[in-house]
Amino acid sequence: MDGLNKNQANKYSIIVPTYNERLNIGLIVYLIFKHLKDVDFEVIVVDDGSPDGTQDIVIQLQKVYGEDRILLRPRPKKLGLGTAYIHGMKHASGNFVVIMDADLSHHPKYLPRFISKQMETRADIVTGTRYVKGGGVHGWNLMRKLTSRGANVLAQTFLWPGVSDLTGSFRLYRKSVLEDIISCCVSKGYVFQMEMIVRASRKGYHIEEVPITFVDRVFGSSKLGGSEIVEYLKGLAYLLVASPSNLFALFIRDTLRPPLLLCSPPLLLQLLPLTFPVVFTTLVVGGALSLPVLLRHSHLLLLRHFFRFLSLLRSYCILTEYGVHARHFLNCTLSFSFQMPIFPFCPRSLSNHSLIGKPISYLFFCAKSLNFYQLGEFLHGNGRWVLVALAGQVFGRKFYGRIGFHGIKGRPQFSVASVATEVNSVEQAQKIASKESQRPVYPFSAIVGQDEMKLCLLLNVIDPKIGGVMIMGDRGTGKSTTVRSLVDLLPEIKVVAGDPYNSDPQDPEFMGIEVRERVLKGEQLEVVYTKINMVDLPLGATEDRVCGTIDIEKALTEGVKAFEPGLLAKANRGILYVDEVNLLDDHLVDVLLDSAASGWNTVEREGISISHPARFILIGSGNPEEGELRPQLLDRFGMHAQVGTVRDAELRVKIVEERARFDKNPKEFRDSYKAEQDKLQQQIASARSALPSVQIDQDLKVKISKVCADLNVDGLRGDIVTNRAAKALAALKGRDKVSAEDIATVIPNCLRHRLRKDPLESIDSGLLVIEKFYEVFS
Repeated sequence: MDGLNKNQANKYSIIVPTYNERLNIGLIVYLIFKHLKDVDFEVIVVDDGSPDGTQDIVIQLQKVYGEDRILLRPRPKKLGLGTAYIHGMKHASGNFVVIMDADLSHHPKYLPRFISKQMETRADIVTGTRYVKGGGVHGWNLMRKLTSRGANVLAQTFLWPGVSDLTGSFRLYRKSVLEDIISCCVSKGYVFQMEMIVRASRKGYHIEEVPITFVDRVFGSSKLGGSEIVEYLKGLAYLLVASPSNLFALFIRDTLRPPLLLCSPPLLLQLLPLTFPVVFTTLVVGGALSLPVLLRHSHLLLLRHFFRFLSLLRSYCILTEYGVHARHFLNCTLSFSFQMPIFPFCPRSLSNHSLIGKPISYLFFCAKSLNFYQLGEFLHGNGRWVLVALAGQVFGRKFYGRIGFHGIKGRPQFSVASVATEVNSVEQAQKIASKESQRPVYPFSAIVGQDEMKLCLLLNVIDPKIGGVMIMGDRGTGKSTTVRSLVDLLPEIKVVAGDPYNSDPQDPEFMGIEVRERVLKGEQLEVVYTKINMVDLPLGATEDRVCGTIDIEKALTEGVKAFEPGLLAKANRGILYVDEVNLLDDHLVDVLLDSAASGWNTVEREGISISHPARFILIGSGNPEEGELRPQLLDRFGMHAQVGTVRDAELRVKIVEERARFDKNPKEFRDSYKAEQDKLQQQIASARSALPSVQIDQDLKVKISKVCADLNVDGLRGDIVTNRAAKALAALKGRDKVSAEDIATVIPNCLRHRLRKDPLESIDSGLLVIEKFYEVFS
């Protein structure tokens, strides 16, 4: 830090935009203060109305570090990254500004290097780079690496910014320089960072680089998705045109026109013979005339010819009056997941309209998206058509591939008997009736937000020995809905056929008394596969309903132990869910404590005693405002998750609309998430299989125990659960070795509820765990 003392007059304003960074903001602030002890700085948190309670954590941090060092400047909703920096600069009192992410991907340990580099070189901008010696990325999968590298190479090729890492966003600016650059920028989101460095390069500012290692976020999920990639491509195209010193812009301005490729493939095939001679001539003549340039800028020239090809093709792809409809044809043909009805966009007959003298004669559709009533109405009013269907099943009726049906004008409306035929109608009716009799469950993948709760639930499904989850939060935050939605993801297990306790045919510890006696006699057990049970324990349940009851009359008259199993028997090797667990009667709490501790349930009535296995994942939920949970029961939960009310207005609207869709048509809504559900279910099954092979290093085990000891955690359950949860997370991510990041993700949920409560402590217990973790793990 000696180099930092050369210029004490400098003050650094660190702008940290946040959105749903409740678990990260405390860590990033702690590390900033740790690494900038001898520097005059302030941290400006610009929060865009985070619904997860980020602002509440920042307010707590202000009490610890001071409101003059931590400035909270909230905004009502997400308004873009660029406007967040502008908003932060309005409140910045330093002559240098640092911009960095709040998700710990930009580690504050590099800040002293940024400051030293600026002092040594008098640079206007110091930017972190992953693509020079000493830099890199950690924790990214191959697809993420390829996406980032590809975006950077693409930008380097077309923009020539003079820096090696154009898409990075960890930078130090002179405040005057940042104000000048940001006033010229028009992009939003992630593209804003790219535009700022390009603008700075064009204006001739002095830019230096410092190698950094970009670490994947510790908590939460990356906000990089398809929409961000599309925005990046749009921003790149804008900068190509807007940068006058760019050679490629000259090509684009003269040749690029928005191509109208809105036609179905059969029509496109009819157009290709017309466009080929012109395109071929253009390529040959243009290539011959541009041979010297071709040798030097071959990739640019080829791209220019490609855009010229699209421009020429555009001239022949004019769907007069029906261009907007042709987009639906293309989507239906290319996308098997197209869910919207096909035919309402055809208000009148198209049979008399033509494209370059060729009548439109085919309508392609996916059978999964077909609505029979709309089909009948369309055929009734539109004369003769040839419909080519893909194989599929719709509303209990089966389509065979490539059924040709000639719609006849005058056919009774909604008549579709000649298109589809009933298959196994009795069996089909039984299936439909059974499905309708079940209470529809909201899909787990459709739950918006609540990542902490969902992760805890998934880890317990992967490793039931973690010990369950306690979910506490405001009323109406989706606690019960999320837990019950877990049913669809539960894997199948082997059980002994006809056994009320779901006995494991291979593990004696999970066998009932009768099954174990049959095994000792050498009997062959019939084995079946069944899904893991989820059993609801209602608040009004009696002890006999929970534990089971003995038929005393039958026991006395017939001399047999007639036992009627209860909810604990049904929950063996499954999940026992208790909603509003903090309101549960004390005597039922005692029963749960005894069963959770021993793994067996014992029922004693009138001198008769019966025991059966009762090992289950205990999941509880409740509202802390309605009462606290007994410490004995709280310690039995392996993990603890906190959920908060969504504050973002747009996100609340989305949740309401999704719920309305589900209530209107549960089957259709569940079908729309089937692919995501299947993928997640497969991921869970793979993680359960790989869990036994996951290893954790001895030094990590020691550090986990040190964190527990320093936090004065009673007993060893915290150590055990943290080790198990970290292994389950590594298995979920497809790795065979636990990393420190895995531990950082799960340790707050494993220890938060085990800390002794201090009435004078104002900091959230989860934040205390995180700070101690980083202190021990360095």
